[in-house]
Amino acid sequence: MALPDHRPIRAWAQKIDPGFLPCFGVATPAETSTREAQDCVQRRTTLQVAVKAFGADDGLEAAMDGLSLAVEAAVLAALEPLALMVWLERTGSTIEAGGMQKLATLIMEFAVVRFTDPGACS
Repeated sequence: MALPDHRPIRAWAQKIDPGFLPCFGVATPAETSTREAQDCVQRRTTLQVAVKAFGADDGLEAAMDGLSLAVEAAVLAALEPLALMVWLERTGSTIEAGGMQKLATLIMEFAVVRFTDPGACS
């Protein structure tokens, strides 16, 4: 997934060098599995997309709202052909106003459901 003007990071850290912003990261922090039949396992993976950016004006919240729509469209388009079901489960955002610029963090969680053979990784 590519976000214009945002750098991808491989591992999400709580403290990111401000010179690296704006940036985004993608993670899969959880997966559950349920045996559906002798030869079938249902897997539900949580996919997180996190975006951090600076802004100096009150338009930062609106910009993050717009960005969340673009992220949702990109994730659904990329994963729907690969999974049985994909949906946006939760969106959260924070804006910290501690310095000259506001720091916005957007975290979106998607549920990705697919069926695999027992013991298969994907």
